[in-house]
Amino acid sequence: MSNGFAIYESVVPTLPMLAFLSVTLGKQIAASQLSNTERRYLTYIELQAERLPRSELQKLLRSDSETERNSAVSMDEVFLVLKGICLCANSTLHFGVDKSLNYLTQMRVFKDIQAHSNLHAKARSVIFIMISWICMLYSATELKEPCHLRIDSSQHANLNTPIREVGASEYSICELIPQYGSLLPVKSLPVDYYAKETFDTLKVSLLNANTLVRIGGLRIQWVNNVSAHLSLDMEQKSLMIFAMPTFCDLHRFEGTIFEKIISGYYDQYSKPDRFSSIEYLREIRISYRLLFADDWRAYRWYRRIAPSSVETLGLFDSYLDELSKPLSSSTNSYSADTDFPILGSRLIDLQNYIDRQNPGTIVMLWRDRRDMLRWYTFWVVTIIGGLGIVIALLSAGLAAAQVYYAIPSGA
Repeated sequence: MSNGFAIYESVVPTLPMLAFLSVTLGKQIAASQLSNTERRYLTYIELQAERLPRSELQKLLRSDSETERNSAVSMDEVFLVLKGICLCANSTLHFGVDKSLNYLTQMRVFKDIQAHSNLHAKARSVIFIMISWICMLYSATELKEPCHLRIDSSQHANLNTPIREVGASEYSICELIPQYGSLLPVKSLPVDYYAKETFDTLKVSLLNANTLVRIGGLRIQWVNNVSAHLSLDMEQKSLMIFAMPTFCDLHRFEGTIFEKIISGYYDQYSKPDRFSSIEYLREIRISYRLLFADDWRAYRWYRRIAPSSVETLGLFDSYLDELSKPLSSSTNSYSADTDFPILGSRLIDLQNYIDRQNPGTIVMLWRDRRDMLRWYTFWVVTIIGGLGIVIALLSAGLAAAQVYYAIPSGA
């Protein structure tokens, strides 16, 4: 897993890359000051861009004569498009796909394609995909015909629909995303005062990855969007975990493009208490400690499965190792209200699910460490009771043998 850093260090930042990163983070980025965190993000964007057919992007950027000469689209040009989308987001109240397309056309990044209906639909689809790389609020599928606004249903739980017509791109991105389903956490219902303590406590013994997999029978599904993090898909019996916490670290400050885009997502009724982009990303970061770091069995399990996240991103985010590594001091519980005011409802649902599971075999009973007092009590009673029964049987056998040999052979 450590060889992930070699990949990041091999990135040679170009001016368009640095310009894109500067607009995304809301601060000036110089090549000499590029951190490993920023390199990881640029590498991720590059890998996603490699999956986008350059021939299709070529039709949007090039004139017909240039296309005929097979003038290839460079990675720098991809970053110029991404920069234009970010500039549009910063300068527009209701940022969305169509407004980004108009902005790119006005800035002559895209050629004028209004008269070409097929190209117009394709451009909308491409921009929808690129916005997903920038904000990581949803996971878009690869470009395919016919052109629609598609999100990957395997990377989200409980979708209403994974597809919207390209005409929906007239909506702002924060109006468009909810049309697929409730992706981000919403405001929880009020909890009765006397029940608050029960609902507030999040136990590491119930929520660590080892328990979730071995007792809960859940499959860890790595995803490349922040919206699905800690979502429980009961149909697939899978728990979705964000595979790139580098994004959370990179956007932990004010003034980022993520903060700008997500600011228009909620209304006054659905917005969780104390919600902010910074708080949401902070909760995602500390959730890795709850899942992997606070229980040694969970960390041992993490070391085995973490490389599978590569299948989602195309690379391993080594920041996962840093967040999941056990600390000198660990905790047995967290507070849903204090530590996870936004993601707390998802963790409570997950905890309730685990609490309802009953081990069905002796092996499962041995692995079930959700309640250590109950575990010790059960096995002490079982072992002592079992030994008592064995001793009693041996005593009875010995007594029978004594009686047998005490009776005269003639009798």
